[in-house]
Amino acid sequence: MKKSRNMLFFEALINRARVYSLIGNHEIANVDYCRAKKSAEDTKGVISSDLGLAELFLKGGKPEKSAALLKKTLQYAKKKKVRNIKGAILNGLCNVKMMESRTKEAEQYAREALHFFKNIYPNSNEKKKGIAESLNNLGGVYSSQGHFKQALSFYKQSYAARKNLQDREGEAITLNNIGVAHMDIREYRKALNYLKRSLEIRRTIGYIYGIALCSSNIAIVYWKQGKYDEALHFAGENLKQQIKLGDKWGRATSLSNIAVIHKVHGKYDKAIAYHRQSFDLRREIGDRFGMTINLNQMGHIYLKRGNYREALKSSDMERKLCNEIKNEPRLMNHYRLRGNILSEQGHYMMAYRYIEKSLAINKKLGLSIDEARDFSDLSYIIIAAHFSEGTFRFPINMAKEFLARSLRIVKAKQHQFECSIVLSRLSLLSAMENRQKDALTQIAEAERIAGENNFREFEPEMFFIKATVLAMQGRKSDARVYLNRGEKKCREMGVKSMIRKNAGSWIKKAKKLRKELRKKNER
Repeated sequence: MKKSRNMLFFEALINRARVYSLIGNHEIANVDYCRAKKSAEDTKGVISSDLGLAELFLKGGKPEKSAALLKKTLQYAKKKKVRNIKGAILNGLCNVKMMESRTKEAEQYAREALHFFKNIYPNSNEKKKGIAESLNNLGGVYSSQGHFKQALSFYKQSYAARKNLQDREGEAITLNNIGVAHMDIREYRKALNYLKRSLEIRRTIGYIYGIALCSSNIAIVYWKQGKYDEALHFAGENLKQQIKLGDKWGRATSLSNIAVIHKVHGKYDKAIAYHRQSFDLRREIGDRFGMTINLNQMGHIYLKRGNYREALKSSDMERKLCNEIKNEPRLMNHYRLRGNILSEQGHYMMAYRYIEKSLAINKKLGLSIDEARDFSDLSYIIIAAHFSEGTFRFPINMAKEFLARSLRIVKAKQHQFECSIVLSRLSLLSAMENRQKDALTQIAEAERIAGENNFREFEPEMFFIKATVLAMQGRKSDARVYLNRGEKKCREMGVKSMIRKNAGSWIKKAKKLRKELRKKNER
């Protein structure tokens, strides 16, 4: 059957929009999808255009607009009795909920989509593609929940289906996801193998957007290995690809990732510079979600440097944007930053309340690693208050219970950075309870994990905690050695607050606590 001129025009617009979407030119893609929708001769054409627009909204950091359009499209499809499109819409809604960190809802949509494609959709290659997409989405859901073995199982099923279909881009997507899952369980060699296979496919088919994504993930693997130069090389390659694409969204993400690499390695000046570039780009394109990420990261850096004014300024801007986009995970990050700022300023009760707000969101959304961080921060507030002369005095046993909960989670999820922090804080508690052997064992394990993973950003805090533990044991000269190391590292990183707050003051308070413990034991 010969196609009409209008149908050919529609197909040309849809195909061009997909290409522009893939290379990151969202503005032209949006125009083409809207024109395609107007020229569509049937219901299927209208729905295809809406699905494309919903995907663009999601890529542009507007999940609420994407979800609203997908739900409207689902109702439209039901009204017009177009059943075969339901699976694609369900997978789209799954992706939206994943961006919003609503993993339970995302899993429900992915399972509904998988059931639809397996049991309702007619036999065809489209059916097999739908099954592969649903399996890949389920892998993403389990990965985000920290269930990496289950995630790998779904990813590998998806990969087998896509390979059988000779869907090269689908293969590359799933290989990338398998690589990220291996990265999350610290199997870095396997992670690099899968990511480089994905990169090779994408270079073969010339998918520049995918090449940029793989380069970004490879950079993350390298910085997790502590290979700073390799990480920056691949992050730089990713940035070059995004500039080549003309993709401002992708370029902003690349700049933000480079900033994170510099931050973790204690290069705060560079981290701030890259975050500001990323923030300016995101403000230009209206990516409020991305802007909250930059503001939160910069707020933590300003806090480390003792610049409370700038930290609070970033926090205030972040809160305003979080309320505008109504995104609970981003609001959770705001609460945690605010709580940490207030804790550093000695406002322990207010800090405690903010971390409690963060914890409530994490429990609601099932974000286990973030829940562990909040338990750790609550314990730290209690410990810091006991070292201070303030009136805020929650029982030290509460801090112990919070850290025990946090440690259970981070060990189960194999999250090394948080594990090293929790162990160092546990060592302080052990020292305060006069369990000196436990204190030394815990701080030594924290040091080992931090050293093996090259967590340079955490070094100053680690040195000060060890100095405090040693001081509480009466080992003055050893404590002074670690105190000096902490001060030196602070100067290198420009971390002024830690020098002012911790250098010397914790040691004096540790001595006081040690005398109290002696008197208690004598009684």
